[in-house]
Amino acid sequence: MDYKTLITKVVSRQDLTEGEAGEAIRMIMSGQLTEAQIGAFLIAERMKGESAAELTAFASAMRDFAVKKKFDYMLVDTCGTGGDTIKTFNISTTTAFLLASAGVKVAKHGNRAFTSKAGSADVLEALGVNINLNADKVGECIEQTNLGFLFAPNFHPAMKYAGKVRREIMTRTFFNLLGPLTNPFGATRQVVGVFSKEYAAKIAQVLANLGCEHGFVLFGVDGLDEASTLGTTQVYQIIKGTISEGSVTPEMFGLKRALPEEIAGGTAEENAKAILKILAGEKGPKRDIVLLNAGFAFVAVDRARDVNEGMKIAAEEIDSGRAMKKLEEFVACTKSV
Repeated sequence: MDYKTLITKVVSRQDLTEGEAGEAIRMIMSGQLTEAQIGAFLIAERMKGESAAELTAFASAMRDFAVKKKFDYMLVDTCGTGGDTIKTFNISTTTAFLLASAGVKVAKHGNRAFTSKAGSADVLEALGVNINLNADKVGECIEQTNLGFLFAPNFHPAMKYAGKVRREIMTRTFFNLLGPLTNPFGATRQVVGVFSKEYAAKIAQVLANLGCEHGFVLFGVDGLDEASTLGTTQVYQIIKGTISEGSVTPEMFGLKRALPEEIAGGTAEENAKAILKILAGEKGPKRDIVLLNAGFAFVAVDRARDVNEGMKIAAEEIDSGRAMKKLEEFVACTKSV
């Protein structure tokens, strides 16, 4: 299969087969294509709309190229797609601290910002974390603190061929969707925030295709790639290949609806301060949305029967001081391993 055949099909708005999509991503990640060819393919896919079958093939091939490490226990990831219209603070990163504090092993996959002011890597650096660790050292942090951060460029070296193009075209591509689908440590429990209902349904199908044991895909219909306290959240639950769909509102969990500006983020430094305030016990809209998303995560790892119970576990981790202590332990571990 050659590039011309693949790009011609995509430009004609025809979906690639899984085999064709896998071949296309392998061409990109093995350096066979020019930057112009990569850019054309990414934009053509964006304009056509990526199918679940294509995304499954893209993710599967990208996993093959990743720096991997195997574990004998369950891992969870809270990596989302980004791309929300509100530009919130780093909710899924804060959730990771609550999970780790409660004894859950977390392999947090993330990167610097592409669609916001501060990605997970940016805010973790602002908190004092050394994000540039290899697979073995990240594994040691998971062993010692229940938490490891997988900085995407260190674990997906083949992405170097597409990195410059992604920055220069200045718009979202399917690579923004692949982060949550390509955890190098093979996390089988996931909570994935997605920026649109259309893609939320596709991501849920891809997770099921890739063997997710228990996970949630969440889309806040007001433009959030998180479970939302602004309004309704579309929820897709994946359990061993089976997908169920529903919706929730903040009132179902005893939460007051927030205003967009109350959960908006800023720079990495500003978001780091917000996280520290939450872990220190400050109450308000930012804490509420973290508790809600953590509630789903505790269900995904079978620590809670429902989201309400998960929210109570999360609140206890904060109010006991354990979550803040976990952050401090994690920062220290990343500097000493």
